[in-house]
Amino acid sequence: MSIISSETIAWIMFTLPIVETEIPVFIDNLILGKPHIIDKLGELLLDIDEFMKTLQD
Repeated sequence: MSIISSETIAWIMFTLPIVETEIPVFIDNLILGKPHIIDKLGELLLDIDEFMKTLQD
Protein backbone atom coordinates (compact mmCIF):
# COMPACT_ATOMS: atom_id res chain seq x y z
CA MET A 1 0.00 0.00 0.00
CA SER A 2 2.76 2.43 0.88
CA ILE A 3 4.63 1.66 -2.35
CA ILE A 4 1.52 2.45 -4.38
CA SER A 5 1.04 5.69 -2.44
CA SER A 6 4.66 6.64 -2.97
CA GLU A 7 4.50 5.96 -6.70
CA THR A 8 1.24 7.89 -7.02
CA ILE A 9 2.67 10.97 -5.31
CA ALA A 10 5.82 10.75 -7.45
CA TRP A 11 3.70 10.59 -10.62
CA ILE A 12 1.64 13.61 -9.51
CA MET A 13 4.83 15.54 -8.81
CA PHE A 14 6.10 14.61 -12.29
CA THR A 15 2.93 15.62 -14.17
CA LEU A 16 1.82 18.65 -12.14
CA PRO A 17 4.34 21.12 -13.63
CA ILE A 18 3.11 20.20 -17.11
CA VAL A 19 -0.49 20.86 -16.08
CA GLU A 20 0.56 24.23 -14.58
CA THR A 21 1.97 25.42 -17.89
CA GLU A 22 -1.18 24.44 -19.76
CA ILE A 23 -3.66 25.94 -17.27
CA PRO A 24 -2.22 29.23 -15.93
CA VAL A 25 -5.17 29.91 -13.61
CA PHE A 26 -4.45 26.63 -11.85
CA ILE A 27 -1.09 27.91 -10.55
CA ASP A 28 -2.68 30.27 -8.01
CA ASN A 29 -4.64 27.40 -6.49
CA LEU A 30 -1.50 25.34 -5.90
CA ILE A 31 0.09 27.58 -3.28
CA LEU A 32 -0.69 26.50 0.27
CA GLY A 33 0.31 29.45 2.41
CA LYS A 34 4.01 29.89 1.78
CA PRO A 35 5.14 26.55 0.27
CA HIS A 36 4.09 25.34 -3.16
CA ILE A 37 2.04 22.14 -3.37
CA ILE A 38 4.97 20.37 -5.07
CA ASP A 39 7.08 21.07 -1.98
CA LYS A 40 4.40 19.63 0.29
CA LEU A 41 4.06 16.53 -1.90
CA GLY A 42 7.84 16.10 -1.85
CA GLU A 43 7.87 16.20 1.94
CA LEU A 44 5.07 13.64 2.03
CA LEU A 45 6.95 11.40 -0.40
CA LEU A 46 10.06 11.56 1.75
CA ASP A 47 8.00 10.69 4.85
CA ILE A 48 6.50 7.67 3.09
CA ASP A 49 9.94 6.50 1.94
CA GLU A 50 11.30 6.87 5.46
CA PHE A 51 8.34 4.91 6.81
CA MET A 52 8.96 2.11 4.31
CA LYS A 53 12.64 1.96 5.34
CA THR A 54 11.65 1.58 8.99
CA LEU A 55 9.37 -1.31 8.05
CA GLN A 56 12.21 -3.09 6.27
CA ASP A 57 14.52 -2.86 9.29
